[in-house]
Amino acid sequence: MIFVFAYDRASQDRVAYREFPDADDAEAEIHRRSLESRYRGTDAIEVVLLRSQDQASLENTHSRYFRSVEQIEHALKTEAS
Repeated sequence: MIFVFAYDRASQDRVAYREFPDADDAEAEIHRRSLESRYRGTDAIEVVLLRSQDQASLENTHSRYFRSVEQIEHALKTEAS
């Protein structure tokens, strides 16, 4: 799977999100470029294209895009206990 999204660092929210099958590589890249064009000049917005087996794996490796800072801090404290 290919995941393309725009992430607002200030609000810690995804402001755009779309999934593509691996076979739609070109379409995913076009969507990424479209988001970059839309958010150009907006320093707080990060446009991301990531590949992963599934969303659960992606949430594990790139949790900041799926959870707030508070949720990540809580998870880290829980794991350390």
